[in-house]
Amino acid sequence: MGRLLIFLIMQTGVKILIAVLLIGGLSACTKPLERLRLADLDGKKVRVKEKSDHKPAVFIFLSTDCPICQKYSKTLRELASRYPSVKFVGVMTKWENQDAIRQFIREYELPFSILQDKRHRLLARLQAKVTPEVFFFNENMKLLYSGAIDNWFFALGKHRPGSTENFLIEAIEAWSRGEAPKISRTTPIGCVIEP
Repeated sequence: MGRLLIFLIMQTGVKILIAVLLIGGLSACTKPLERLRLADLDGKKVRVKEKSDHKPAVFIFLSTDCPICQKYSKTLRELASRYPSVKFVGVMTKWENQDAIRQFIREYELPFSILQDKRHRLLARLQAKVTPEVFFFNENMKLLYSGAIDNWFFALGKHRPGSTENFLIEAIEAWSRGEAPKISRTTPIGCVIEP
């Protein structure tokens, strides 16, 4: 349950009563990340930690109608295949409907599970801003890398013929060697996630 905080502010002789009710999304942000629950495509609530199967995990914020997500689907399929010791999990926002998500998975042949962040609790906790945006955690749910998959896109609608820096691959490879990634954060280019 939330708590009600009441502040009285005195300004030019007028009392202003401000009440802030801290419930739902804000209280969820204080939970440890691994205890947050998101819905799978059948509506079942699943703990984020359980979805990672106690393996290192990449959580990818996706949108069904984002052209950049669509273009990255092949890369994501290849990464999930190349790194079977890492669990890949797609995260859709509350703005997506089940039919569109299922169609997206079929059309782009995504080989990993998808969760829906219906209350944007994970989104708020990780401060995700765009799709696609990745968050790579070790097996203890410690964040090792967040941001862009690579540098293929350098602005909205503008991309190189191919990537020249593979940030997520470099982070996973560093983890596999027992090292910290040299780059732990990049600014992703993508479709803005509406709050």
